This record gives sequence, structure tokens and C-alpha cells, in this order.
Amino acid sequence: MVVGDDTLLERDAFQVERCNWIPFATPPPTLEATVKIRYNHPGTAATVTPLPHGGAAVKLHEPQRAITPGQAAVFYQDDLVLGGGWITG
Repeated sequence: MVVGDDTLLERDAFQVERCNWIPFATPPPTLEATVKIRYNHPGTAATVTPLPHGGAAVKLHEPQRAITPGQAAVFYQDDLVLGGGWITG
């Protein structure tokens, strides 16, 4: 039985919690970054918006497959790690 096709696993937005911001004491209001949503993920362009209480909203420029709560999301600009957090949904 097939309930739906693979495109139903794609999303273009999610939130993270418990963010660590590596080069910032306080992050800027928004960041353009490459986001990796799991260890072997190649990364994809996104806009990251830090939220109060240590979280962030992530808006991907292109939908990605299988964004999974509990996985780490890491934010990069070129080779610089900006920070990251844990995907909540």
C-alpha cells in the first residue's frame, strides 16, 4: 500500500531549539546561511531567524526531504560555523 509519494516528506521550514551561536554574543536578526540537517547532508541555502529563549526559525530556499525532530541542524557561511541547534519540528 502506498499512502503518498516522496514529495510528502519534503518541507521548507522548521524550528530548532537550544541554539549555540559560535561567533556571536547576540546573533543578528536574520542570517543567510547554508544549513545541514543531518551529518551526511550536503547543505542547502536558508534564512535563519533567531528566536527568543534560544531557538531559531529556519526557512529553506528549496524544500528538503526528511527533516527529522531530534536531529542537529548546523548553520554555516562558507567554512565558518555560525551555530546550530536541535530540530523540533
